[in-house]
Amino acid sequence: MARLMSTVVGFCVVAAATISPVHAAPARYSATDIGNLGGSYVQAYAMNSRGQVTGIASLAGDAQFHAFLSTAGFMTDIAALGGVSSSGVAINDRGQVVGTLSDHAFLYTNGSLVDLGTLPGGTSSGATGINAVGQVTGTATYAGGVSTHAFFYSNGAMMDLGTLGGSFSAGNFINRVGQIVGSSMTTGDHEIHAFLYSRGAMKDLGTLPGSTYSEPRALNDRGHVAGVWISTSDFGAQHCFLYTKGPLLDLGNVPGGTACTPAAINSEDQVAGTVVIAGYLPHAFLYDGKKLKDLGTLGGSYSIGRAINSDGLAVGSSSINGDLSQHAFLYSAAGGMRDLNSMVDHSGALSGVTINSASVITDEGLILVQGDNLHSYVLRPR
Repeated sequence: MARLMSTVVGFCVVAAATISPVHAAPARYSATDIGNLGGSYVQAYAMNSRGQVTGIASLAGDAQFHAFLSTAGFMTDIAALGGVSSSGVAINDRGQVVGTLSDHAFLYTNGSLVDLGTLPGGTSSGATGINAVGQVTGTATYAGGVSTHAFFYSNGAMMDLGTLGGSFSAGNFINRVGQIVGSSMTTGDHEIHAFLYSRGAMKDLGTLPGSTYSEPRALNDRGHVAGVWISTSDFGAQHCFLYTKGPLLDLGNVPGGTACTPAAINSEDQVAGTVVIAGYLPHAFLYDGKKLKDLGTLGGSYSIGRAINSDGLAVGSSSINGDLSQHAFLYSAAGGMRDLNSMVDHSGALSGVTINSASVITDEGLILVQGDNLHSYVLRPR
């Protein structure tokens, strides 16, 4: 299962080659607190189509943090099965969770925790993605733990994916058909390129003219990739790219934009992310197959795009008037950017809570959000 994912330091949004019909956002949402492990802090990282969630949560006293699986508001402590520190980073529709526990990648399935081990001679590993059938990707050390390689885990075995000729590689995402994207050093370790692993072969996705660096940030089930490339000719500016089958496509920028970072790509190759405008202000964007669109803000000076679903609905966070607070937003082509706090009932689970950010939106319309009380919630269309 490809993971929807968001990052906030270069900022951009990317999309694709076909344009979807205009879809309106639901009018109202109900909220479910995903629970806790006895502490005051919960950070959710991923959610599946059923609304199951994984991430990290603090135990009583807030001194330790464990990976969890939350189902219908009930939270299971995955690390209670072994290990000290842990983090859940990806989940599939079976409720299988992967992440890192005590420096090793793990796979959690129906109450059973499996240590995925390392590559031969290695000492550590970390999982970053899982697909619908339980295949896993990530990064592991090998040969004494000096360097790392991307791995593919399936049917109880971890396979080294190798590199593009250099000493290092890392696996980032895996899709429904087992395609993997990541980054690798090329021969001589002078450049880092994005790669696509498919049908037993690692393909160098290359970069664009005037660049020695490309990195994937999102993958869809068609094997299409959104990522970043860094120019060596304009003071190291970061740009967004889209890969379908041919050379990388530079997605350009919005007027006045200076940097771009994609966060997610949907089945229609629409991309969401963040651009930097006016030299330093991040703004959420949407790539609709033709150009990047600045989604604006909720009245403040900045916004960040984090995820997009197959209907083209995008979520993220934005400052409000005066930049005194940050609120989660939902964007649709029909209704523009809306404050999610105006679309929920602030009684019950959300009593006294301001929703600060939204990080995942599924094709079913479920939204994963974080509150100002350091708890996470699942929003469901009414």
